[in-house]
Amino acid sequence: MMQQSAPEEFGAYIGIDWADQTHFVSLRDANSQEVKRDLLLELVTLHRSKLRAWRPDDELTRTITLLVQYRRDLVDTRTALTHRLAALLKLYFPQALQWAGDLDTLQACDFLQRWPTLAKVQKTPATKLRQFYVRHNCRTVAVIEKRLQQMPTAQPLTTDGAVITTSVAMVQAIVNQLRPLMVSIKELDKQIAELFAKHEDYELFSSFPGAGEVLAPRLLSALGADRDRFESAEEIQQLSGIAPVTERSGKTCWVHHRFACPKFLRQSFTNLRLSLSPSRHGRVRTTSASENVAIAIRLRSAAWHLDGSELSIAVGKCVFPIVNKLINKLYGAVVHR
Repeated sequence: MMQQSAPEEFGAYIGIDWADQTHFVSLRDANSQEVKRDLLLELVTLHRSKLRAWRPDDELTRTITLLVQYRRDLVDTRTALTHRLAALLKLYFPQALQWAGDLDTLQACDFLQRWPTLAKVQKTPATKLRQFYVRHNCRTVAVIEKRLQQMPTAQPLTTDGAVITTSVAMVQAIVNQLRPLMVSIKELDKQIAELFAKHEDYELFSSFPGAGEVLAPRLLSALGADRDRFESAEEIQQLSGIAPVTERSGKTCWVHHRFACPKFLRQSFTNLRLSLSPSRHGRVRTTSASENVAIAIRLRSAAWHLDGSELSIAVGKCVFPIVNKLINKLYGAVVHR
């Protein structure tokens, strides 16, 4: 009985704030409970000096942390539904991808619910379509007129009744899931904003460049309210999976980011890096050396004034080195507040 309960006991004890690469990889690769038990016992008995007691954050911080994680789950669900919706529209009504607007908006839901097929759109007078766009705050005249000119002459992708009927039914089902999901995300945003405004570190995390209404609470949940949890910025990098891992075998050397890590935590830091230098679509293109240099210049103009000589920028792979610099600045700003 003691042997069966040992892994859970030791795992609960050392599974938190343990960022040592060697032991972490060994635990991950262990393929049996007995091996894991022995490794955990060895860590506790021989390396006790490396372990630190875990202290939970206060109730407000933990509430915000859980809410931002749940919000991310809803956003991921919304993304999956919009991808499925786009795939369905490409089967029978590809024009809707342009006419309805972004699929994760109420305008797209209303458009597809009212006009799920090209035939129904072409039967609708242009005045009603124009009123629809204006009512949904789409007031760019050039965009509206371009769509209205395309609609009468558009050709259907297919006339197969079976494909159209079944696709329309599925589109309506997805739209009925998307609408309440978007409402729930807005309600969570409101609740997070209210709680975040009450936190004592609100001004600190809101002051970071690129940290908006969504990202600032995520940075708070990432770093926590306990200033003594991390002894250095490197520990945050290792825990979040941003720190580079070097594997060598003979003449082969492979440097990569850590695969086994809290994905939500790593995503928070990479989103901060992307928010500092967004492209037109909200993402950063890192496909050429000139673009990477441009990214470095824009980052150097941020409030922290990153030293360009210290930035490690590789062609097409500049995300994680820059994120490591951002974590160093974050750690310094939070700990030495």
